[in-house]
Amino acid sequence: VVAHHGIGVLFFDGTGEYHWFDIADLDAESEIETESAATEGAHHGVAVVMEDGTRFETLEDRSGARVLDAEGEELARAENCPGVHGEAAGPDPIIDVGCEDGALIWDGSEFQKIDGGAEYARSGNLFPAEGSPIFLADYRTDQDVPMTEVALINAETFELTTADIGAAYNFRSLARGPEGEALVLAEDGQLHVIDAETGERIDQVQIMDEWTEPEEWQQPRPAIRVIGDIAYITEPEEQTIHMVDLTSLEIIHSAELDFVPNEIAAADGRPAHGAQEDEHDHGGEDHDQGDEDHDHDHDHDR
Repeated sequence: VVAHHGIGVLFFDGTGEYHWFDIADLDAESEIETESAATEGAHHGVAVVMEDGTRFETLEDRSGARVLDAEGEELARAENCPGVHGEAAGPDPIIDVGCEDGALIWDGSEFQKIDGGAEYARSGNLFPAEGSPIFLADYRTDQDVPMTEVALINAETFELTTADIGAAYNFRSLARGPEGEALVLAEDGQLHVIDAETGERIDQVQIMDEWTEPEEWQQPRPAIRVIGDIAYITEPEEQTIHMVDLTSLEIIHSAELDFVPNEIAAADGRPAHGAQEDEHDHGGEDHDQGDEDHDHDHDHDR
């Protein structure tokens, strides 16, 4: 699921089709009207539809992406992004996807490839911040070793830098703060706060005891979502959810649950803006924040 400027897009891996609709129509009492298109073939992919009808879609063999105009004519194609995965939008018209050797940027007129710094340097989960050209992403250089570095991808300078967290993390560990800071919930139980522009550690706060990522990606592990100044963090082992004030870096409330939390989504209660209304930058899936990072976040490497 991807939302961009009031347009929601549903991608169907089994067919390679995608359907889009006006988000404001979600309150309709009957079925909503959709338009649809098909990629070149079924695959685990993603598509984005822009305000002018231009469409961004990943390629069938997951070697990259292409952009088509509103009539479906191909405008640009890039086949230099092996294992393409994830998607995030920055300041218009930037769209970023991850590759197994870096990242691929659509800048509105052409594709730009960003080198990952190693032969295998996979980023597959991208997290934007409103108004910022910098994307936070996971960063893996060895499929058999836990990730301890994150990538900071600059869509203006086309550079990728890394920041070492000093502890392992996984694909549900990342989010962005109210000032665009990079947030990493690591296996040391701490929430690490990183300056997205410099890669320097700003602060950290202990949220829970140390934990270890389960072998299967479907199994519960701590996750984070952010709305405004508040981070919502799950602690499956204790069946607890924590609210963290990101301005003071304090846990302001913890609630016990009667179930083991796994994935989490957060909503702020604002009315949905449709395609004709939405004038703000979709800095992260328009949504909450990783849902904002688009439910496209599992990591097939493990």
